[in-house]
Amino acid sequence: MKKKWMIGTGIGVGAVMLVASGLAAGAGNSGYEAYKEAWKQSGTISSIAGEASFQVTDNGASLFAASTTFKGDTDKQAGSASVRLTNGKESKSLNVYHQDGRTVLKKGDSDIYQVYEGDGKDWEDGREGHAMNGKHAELAENVIDALVGQLRNQVTLIEGKDGGKQVALHLNSAQIPAPVQAIGSFLITAASEHEDELSEKSADSAMPRELDVELPDLVDDVRITAINLDAEIDANNLIQDQSAEIVVSGQDAAGKRHELKVELDLQVTQRDQVAPDTVDLTNKQVEIVKPDDDQKNGHGW
Repeated sequence: MKKKWMIGTGIGVGAVMLVASGLAAGAGNSGYEAYKEAWKQSGTISSIAGEASFQVTDNGASLFAASTTFKGDTDKQAGSASVRLTNGKESKSLNVYHQDGRTVLKKGDSDIYQVYEGDGKDWEDGREGHAMNGKHAELAENVIDALVGQLRNQVTLIEGKDGGKQVALHLNSAQIPAPVQAIGSFLITAASEHEDELSEKSADSAMPRELDVELPDLVDDVRITAINLDAEIDANNLIQDQSAEIVVSGQDAAGKRHELKVELDLQVTQRDQVAPDTVDLTNKQVEIVKPDDDQKNGHGW
């Protein structure tokens, strides 16, 4: 079954949620607290640059991959990113800029710069939403901790000589608690169904969603077989590097077994005094996209 490249959105969100659930399930007090505090501290940085990648493989074959380099400055309400997407057969690229209260998108195969005009309120709303998500994450963490008990002790924490730390969590199928398995199965199914709906509604989207991805539908014996997370925390108690991997196995309707592996990697290359890239639209082909019209056409992102 073909699904648009935006399959990465649903699976990516599901993967992050699963890793967070697995960490709460497997983290001991020292390791979990060190990791949580490092993320809180990292959130106070006003500007940042880095690289990130995301990949989905099926029985070792790449189904979808995305990579990006990004720069952001929350104080100046500015950001930029260069994104490349591939399904193993073809690739698409996209450059994104947020400047002067507007978001500018340019597909790699187009000379048109699509401009989403706004008043910067989306950045303020994002900050408020981030705070609310923090409250929800804290509540979820408390619930999961109560459910899984002593499995929290399986995280490892290594103190570095330079003041940094290494946090790691590695769980196999037998170590993953039933609540996390249940959450995982739900997210995998929900992500697949949601992507089908998005694909149908997004045929004319401004984003490059025409990159088809073959993703098997797992219908039987669906299980998470591994959750792995490794994070590097620097001497300033900031997340420097992080990698996460989730492996899911199951059978499709024809009885074929699949092993889906979702991998995410993040590396921070610079903090503070980061200047996001900008684009000069003078003499460029510009298409103005109104937010209301974009939402009506299913272009929301």
